[in-house]
Amino acid sequence: ENIQIINDQLTDIPDGIALDKDNGHIYLTQMGHMDLITEKSVGYDGSICRVNMDGSDLVTLVGDGVTRTPKQLRLDLEGQKIYWSDREGQKVMRCDLDGSGVEIIVQVGDLPKSEDDMTCWCVGMVIDQENKKFYWTQKGGSNSGVGAIYRANIDLLAGETAQNRTDIETLFKNLPEPVDLDIVDGYLYWTDRGDLPGGNSLCRAKFHDDGSLVSDHEVCVEGLGQAIGLVFDENNEHVYVASLTGELYRARLGDKDAQIIKKFTRLTGICCV
Repeated sequence: ENIQIINDQLTDIPDGIALDKDNGHIYLTQMGHMDLITEKSVGYDGSICRVNMDGSDLVTLVGDGVTRTPKQLRLDLEGQKIYWSDREGQKVMRCDLDGSGVEIIVQVGDLPKSEDDMTCWCVGMVIDQENKKFYWTQKGGSNSGVGAIYRANIDLLAGETAQNRTDIETLFKNLPEPVDLDIVDGYLYWTDRGDLPGGNSLCRAKFHDDGSLVSDHEVCVEGLGQAIGLVFDENNEHVYVASLTGELYRARLGDKDAQIIKKFTRLTGICCV
């Protein structure tokens, strides 16, 4: 019940969130202005922001039309980089921690021709530093059953670009509506929205040490509303899942059921301090 608002100046639909605890910073994405009926962006006004852990000193690191609808973001503190997926921008991007050096590392769609193709919407992303890979989801439309999870090398192959890179692997396809990602103890985890078999769930897939798949994925927890954000509290063997319908869920690792620990309005990204 101890809820603390640390900043109430986020006017452009905050979504992804990540912590740099050593330097006392919170990094977050703001999706920009949206059509609340279609839930699509209406302009290239998304942003990557940083704020102190106490909520002070909110600064925009990336804005001014550079990213359209940024979603989940990840920090590579060793490499001094921020990574994120840009949904309607149909790409995965990165920049330096200060917002400089913006790069597109995967360009999925052929805009503007692919403007209405939701299979090109990049949403979740996570970095596998050990194997020098990154993963991202392309969720497709609501309840479409055409979502997919991909991965590629962190470093582009010589002579290749974000548009023509040949190292992209399709790991899973025909998923209900995959959203955010995480990697924990040799497993790739993701939330999956959608009122379809396997939807409204937390799923995972096991990998060998070299990054190859052990087997197909499994549904770990079901009944999670419109599941989006996920975060692990490994010390206490719990996973937390945020839902677009406002529920904050908690499940013990290995359990099939989750409990609602608090009801809000809408929730998206989530992290642990």
